[in-house]
Amino acid sequence: MTALRKQFIHYLQSQEMSTRTQTVSVRAVRQLAEYYHLSPDKITDEQIRQYLMSLKEQKHLSEGTVMQLLCGLKLFSTQMLKGGWNIHVTSPVRHSKEQYFPPKLRQRFIEDLQLQGKSARTQQAYTRVVRLLSEHYHTSPAQITEEELRHYFLHVKNVKQWSRATMTQSICGIKFFFEQTLHRDWTTLHIVRPAKEKRLPVILTVEEVQRILSTIRLLRYRACLTTIYSCGLRLKEGTHLQLADIDRARMLVHVRLGKGGKDRYVPLPQRTLELLRQSWTPHRNPLWLFPATGRGGTHEGHAPEPTSHTNIQAAFRAALKETGISKKASVHTLRHSYATHLLEAGVNLRQIHVSLGHNSVQTTSFYTHLTMISTTQACEAINNLMQNL
Repeated sequence: MTALRKQFIHYLQSQEMSTRTQTVSVRAVRQLAEYYHLSPDKITDEQIRQYLMSLKEQKHLSEGTVMQLLCGLKLFSTQMLKGGWNIHVTSPVRHSKEQYFPPKLRQRFIEDLQLQGKSARTQQAYTRVVRLLSEHYHTSPAQITEEELRHYFLHVKNVKQWSRATMTQSICGIKFFFEQTLHRDWTTLHIVRPAKEKRLPVILTVEEVQRILSTIRLLRYRACLTTIYSCGLRLKEGTHLQLADIDRARMLVHVRLGKGGKDRYVPLPQRTLELLRQSWTPHRNPLWLFPATGRGGTHEGHAPEPTSHTNIQAAFRAALKETGISKKASVHTLRHSYATHLLEAGVNLRQIHVSLGHNSVQTTSFYTHLTMISTTQACEAINNLMQNL
């Protein structure tokens, strides 16, 4: 690692930028240097401009990706090299993603979703799957025939090999659009189904959870992820916690509008309360426990929005990588691990069901297959059976 690269990393860390921003910025400078086989401090502004244009035109990188690289290179140039910044990358003429989904039809679809009481996130997801369908055929979704719709589902299943979750979302969104907005009762919409799967989630041990959480350096991210684990929360439930949601008298967290628009109360551990207090005290935001931050970790005290999911996910991935744990874990794995660890500790399944906010206790009962207790008992039983063979 060169001295210049070390200085750049140190600068990004000192500004308390997210792990993802640090990674993207450092990678942008490294790839630029590799492209020209030169030290980044020897590369001219014109060379940087030509490099970015080549990424857009030859490698077909998205506008968003190019802008991320541009920001990283600008930070390096202005902060490390103390130079000016006169680079402007023009956007090529391109078709809008919305061109095949007429605005009036799209608005009508969104209104139908709202009338059905669908959440904003569901509205966004369903609108996206219909847009993808229209982009596939380069025409308005209202002009697509039943036979074309049938071929589309076969294409994404057999060629693109979409996962069950992606297929389910696509089917639900497209079915709603054609049946409720266009009033078409097609046979295809009734027969298409995602493939059945019975997958068990990844579970972290208590020690692995402790290692991951202790590795996270920024207090606000460690506090948020610790709260998600110790209260069994979903990612959005954790990031959207408000000051008023903490009931210190009864040591409960009020989870508002969880999945399905349901409220619930979950136990709040004393250690988590202390960590929340430490995390909140520096910014004292009157609304959010984990407010969005500006560059350098500023403006938290006045932020009108909570921290983004992306920052929390990036912090978890970085900690997972640093610990060397090879499991394919995500932030949601903390919720699965919470339920499994409580079950192993002897907590009643019904209580875990209430804390998780599941509709059915059957959903919660599958954690019984994941506990070390049941696994150990099964291993002991099969070892006994095999002793005399």
